[in-house]
Amino acid sequence: MTDEGVIPDWQISEVRERMAQYEKGKAHYLDFDSALDEIEKELAI
Repeated sequence: MTDEGVIPDWQISEVRERMAQYEKGKAHYLDFDSALDEIEKELAI
């Protein structure tokens, strides 16, 4: 695409695919607080 400010179709497809993968696996991602809790538990802080 040559118009300024227009997102190319390939990029839209890539973002949609990445979002679908994230939605499928987001239960496996830890939030920051959970990660810190896990580290503290391992280090017995």
